Amino acid sequence: MARHLSIRVPWKDNGYSGLVCNKPCYNNACLRLKNIADSRDDEAEARLAGCPIAGHETEIPCLSEGGCFMSADSYFKTTVHPYKKGNGGTHGHFLETELVYPPYSLPARPFGWTMLREKVMTEAMLTLRDWQNVLELIMIHQESRIYHS
Repeated sequence: MARHLSIRVPWKDNGYSGLVCNKPCYNNACLRLKNIADSRDDEAEARLAGCPIAGHETEIPCLSEGGCFMSADSYFKTTVHPYKKGNGGTHGHFLETELVYPPYSLPARPFGWTMLREKVMTEAMLTLRDWQNVLELIMIHQESRIYHS
């Protein structure tokens, strides 16, 4: 069975050497990756501009998106699985996990995971269209009852 991985790498204005971008506030490429965009703290990153990410792993969201993949350093970040937040009934037992990013490594995801939002939106639109069709049929039925009574 074929398996596909998606490896996203955010653009960096100073290469992939393990440094915070020189001008992180101007890096709009990070806004394209939801996990970075939702976690960005422009003021904190501006204070760390050009500094090593090591020691600031919790403050730099691009780490978990491959922002240090060419770095010779190891990185450590404690994280909580994102499903725990919105699905406490099924994923509430998930504990904090320390992730280790070895030198020259990068995080990868099954490709299908990266397409989940599009799949959900497509299914939602199909559901919406189905409901619109049902409502149209009801209206047509109601109109025919009015004209025939």
